[in-house]
Amino acid sequence: MSAPERPVTDDPGFILGVVSLVSAAFVSIVGLVLGIVALQQSRRAGFQNPTAIAGIILSASMLVLTAIGVIAALLFTAVWIVFVVVMVQSTGVTPY
Repeated sequence: MSAPERPVTDDPGFILGVVSLVSAAFVSIVGLVLGIVALQQSRRAGFQNPTAIAGIILSASMLVLTAIGVIAALLFTAVWIVFVVVMVQSTGVTPY
């Protein structure tokens, strides 16, 4: 006979896993940290915490997408500045 399964509510990292998943969409670095902490707490207690894993994956994805967006914005700004400088030098007239 196998040991009875414990309810999910006994998992010490369950609530942090849910908070990680919810905060991942808004503040991804907080969601990532909370997800890692929740997963560690759950594993120490002998639980699997798929909610924490989902929060970690979603937070990491949001961080990567944010980094790509920041890099794209910086590149766009640099290209625009170069374009304006070249136009001003070639025509002698400011575009404003």
